[in-house]
Formats: sequence, structure tokens, C-alpha cells
Amino acid sequence: MKHIILFSGGVQSAFTVHILLQKLSKQDIILLYTDTKTEHCDNYRFRNDLSKFFDIPITTVQDGRDVWQLIDDLHDIPTARFRLCTDRLKIRPRKRFCKQFSKDDFTLYFGFDKTEWRRMQRMFARCQQERIKVDFPLKDITITKEEIKKIITEKWGIPLPQMYKLFKHANCLPCFLWGKKDWYLCFKFFPEIYDKVAKLEQTYGTSAMRETYLSDLKTIFQSKEFKTPETSALESFPCECVY
Repeated sequence: MKHIILFSGGVQSAFTVHILLQKLSKQDIILLYTDTKTEHCDNYRFRNDLSKFFDIPITTVQDGRDVWQLIDDLHDIPTARFRLCTDRLKIRPRKRFCKQFSKDDFTLYFGFDKTEWRRMQRMFARCQQERIKVDFPLKDITITKEEIKKIITEKWGIPLPQMYKLFKHANCLPCFLWGKKDWYLCFKFFPEIYDKVAKLEQTYGTSAMRETYLSDLKTIFQSKEFKTPETSALESFPCECVY
């Protein structure tokens, strides 16, 4: 039996590995990373540090394209409603990898915690439909995400990805499921990426956010009256890689 952890490189997937190592042999654990080729470089450093710490190699699968190449091929941009990037760059490579195993010979593990029960329900239903075994090891623990971060940095001695200094999740850069606050941070700290997406919106006539274009938001962001929003849309529109 193989135990396949969807190893995004986020703190919750890291702690999922820690929990499973307390009851499973590392030889039976696969750290499966689906590489979108669109992440901050420090995410790769973090995953490699974790791999060395756990003494388990990372198994990397990929579509072969980054999100920019995907957009160019599909002549459209991903949105929260049409998650082209999640489907092509994350889910399909994962499914291709899992086909080498009989459905009775592996279990998928996601790093969702007890506060993310809606996401667990959706993923459980999807895996049931595919007759795949799935589990969520963090659902039964009381530890918070902030406490997990402290354990990783203070007890394991591994610095968190730099993305966590700005964003709630260490996702792709950019992430097309971002909310207004996230796009503001992108505008402020990664303006070349912001402008690239804004140009693609005009090219394909699709807005990354609901009911507004980044070119219009830019004018708002530049105004003195603008106040940084308090919440992130990622809490409502999670990608498979958000855990």
C-alpha cells in the first residue's frame, strides 16, 4: 500500500507528512508534487528542505507548461469559476501518476484541517466518485496553522517560504484564484506580473477577478483613498494546491 501525500510545499502538507511518519514507514510514503512551473523560487527551496528533513525524496509530476504557456495554448485565462490551471497543471498530472497503481493499492492524503470541512467534503465526494481512497490527517488535530508554522521554523529549523510574508498561502505567482487583497499585494510587490496579467485580460476579454479587470483595479490601487481589504478570496475559492 502506497500513501501519496499531495505535497504542495505549504505548511499543512508538511505537517501531514509529520503525522503520517508517526505510524507509517517512510518507504511507503510518496511526496507527490505537481509542478506548475509558476511558483516563487523559494517554494522550491522550502520543499527541498522538508524532503531532506523527512529523508523522503520528492516525486515531481508536471504538465510541462507553466501558466503563461497554458494561457497561450488555450487562448484564455484561468478564473475562480473556470480553473484551467488547476485542472491542466495540477489535477491531470496527478491522475496520470496514480494510474500506475491499482485503486486498492494507494491512499491520497490532503492537508486540509478541521476548519476546511467544505473542501474536505468536495474532495471526498470527488474521490468517492473515482473510487479512490482519501484521507485528511489534520482533521482530527487541534493545532492551528500558526502553531504549525512555529513548529516548522523553531523546532525543525526550516525557514518558511517567502510567499508567507505577504500571502496567506504559498501558491503560484500569480494565482488566478486571488482576491482583491492578493492582487493588491501583487501590484505592490510584483508589478511586472500584475501588468502581464492585466494585458492578458485585455487580449482575451476575460477578467481574473469577478466583475472587474486588473487595469481598472490598478487605478483604484493607485488612489489615496484605497484601503487594503482584510480578507482573501482564497478562503472561498481554494485551488487543489492550497493546503
